[in-house]
Amino acid sequence: MIVCPDETLREISSKKPKSKGEFLSIKNTSIRMFNKIGEDFLEAINNFDNEKSDTPAEQPGSGNLPANIRETYSLLKKGYRLKEMAQLRKVSESIISMQIETILEFDPEVNILHLFNSNELKKITTEIEKGYDDLKDLKHRLDDSISYPMLRIAIAKYKFSRASSLNFQREQ
Repeated sequence: MIVCPDETLREISSKKPKSKGEFLSIKNTSIRMFNKIGEDFLEAINNFDNEKSDTPAEQPGSGNLPANIRETYSLLKKGYRLKEMAQLRKVSESIISMQIETILEFDPEVNILHLFNSNELKKITTEIEKGYDDLKDLKHRLDDSISYPMLRIAIAKYKFSRASSLNFQREQ
């Protein structure tokens, strides 16, 4: 399921809209898109901003994650799958994948293997090591059954692993 184009996701992430009007002012968004996912994005952005303003110096490795992301972090460490986390948190898988991306920046060693079916992570890693780290490129090169949120998580794991591919390969 494609939520919206990558370019639009990047712009939403960059502009962090706080209202329906701000969301709709972003290029390639529509009322239909807002009705489908807009409230989820606004809620996630507002929660993130509220938590960020409540905690000092939110830097990766500082030991502080916003409360909404800490909840996802807890579910991730307990072994929940992406779909289960999204259902429990009542947000889309795309939102959860972005939260996991933040978690991986904070804790690159967290185990994500349980999120993937057998050999999916290895296939994705192989393509990333060939230089394909763009979501669209990976989606095109891999089985269409691997979702964009799962690709985003794999890229983040690869990118933020502290000891580069050594720790990443060890987890597999």
